[in-house]
Amino acid sequence: MNSLFLHAPALARDIVLSFYTGVGEEHIFSHFSVNIIWAALECHAYLASLPDVKNHFAAYRQNCADISVSDLKFTINHFDQLHCLVTGEYLLRRSRLLRQGKCSIGFTAEKGILRACFVHLCAEPPLSPAYERYRLALESIADEIIEYDIENDSLLRLGPPSSPDPHSIPCYSNAVKTDRRIHPEDADRLLDTLCGKGRRTADVRLASGAGWRWIRLSVSVVCDGSGRPVRTVGSRKDITQEKQEYDRLIGRAYRDPLTQLYNQAALSSFIDKALSRAEGSAALLVIDVDNFKTVNDTLGHLAGDSVLIQLANVMRACIPKGGISSRIGGDEFVVFLPHAGHREAVQLASLLVHSGVHAPGFPGKITLSIGIALTQPGMPDCYTSVFSRADKALYNAKARGKNRYCFSAQ
Repeated sequence: MNSLFLHAPALARDIVLSFYTGVGEEHIFSHFSVNIIWAALECHAYLASLPDVKNHFAAYRQNCADISVSDLKFTINHFDQLHCLVTGEYLLRRSRLLRQGKCSIGFTAEKGILRACFVHLCAEPPLSPAYERYRLALESIADEIIEYDIENDSLLRLGPPSSPDPHSIPCYSNAVKTDRRIHPEDADRLLDTLCGKGRRTADVRLASGAGWRWIRLSVSVVCDGSGRPVRTVGSRKDITQEKQEYDRLIGRAYRDPLTQLYNQAALSSFIDKALSRAEGSAALLVIDVDNFKTVNDTLGHLAGDSVLIQLANVMRACIPKGGISSRIGGDEFVVFLPHAGHREAVQLASLLVHSGVHAPGFPGKITLSIGIALTQPGMPDCYTSVFSRADKALYNAKARGKNRYCFSAQ
């Protein structure tokens, strides 16, 4: 896991406090992505700019002053190389009314800075503290109650009301490690959660048909008089739909909506990570559609969009395994080949230049100009540097008559 993500729960806490109380706004805004998927309270999820989010902050507090936030709990529930998800629960109090608040906040590491790229804040209707505790108790047993006897290594499962008969599993720790229904990467985390101390939460994968379902364990460990853990009690809940929704929203944040290629934020992060651990050479190609403005002016923007989509499809078909393609804006595209040299770059550039992208009704031929930069083994490099070299090579290709590719001077 990226070490920056260790700070994600604390930053999620600051975002929640800032939204409801106004504390530390400027610090929080500095950690928001330029475009962020925003869904707060009754607001449906949409791709918002930073000014939009600032206006939402201000409008909410203008209408909902004097709110206090307490009992905040945040947990990292999912992460990979590009992003992580933090979920949180907290209590919102205004006058004598109490509400349960929840959040899901997605983070990404952008050039060494932790940034929020997806924020979902919600709050239940006002409830009394006694009723809220009762509702949460019912919610926790909706799927299944579990009780793990640590000393005897046996798990008791009590299903939902439709199947209330308990089911006991002896020698459970051994069963976890040998049961193919539990994802091998999650077995140790599952056992650590059951045998730890205090309240713990873990997300694990269980086999279901041809795929995997995500299950969230929420447990509390009971200790004897000497403080030794003896029993773990809690619940299991299927959160597959929540995970799928998160992946869908993250996909939107990292994809160009027209071509469905990666956008520049995803590209730069991928390339910086790839270059930091690269052992061989790599190639970056900057691709520009020649005379694209003329296509738009002559046939309209729908025709121009058709050209861009065609080119994106050609790139998907041509790029070798391991490469990544991106539309970084307008008619400009980037391809990164992490394990490639001069020969591989020429092969791909030749295929793209002769790709045959066309616009029906356009009198001229749609051509491409490409600038190529190579990285050198053992030489430190980064996205900004290699892109700058490829961009200069693209300028040279344009100056030499377009419809060609040029390499940068290393």
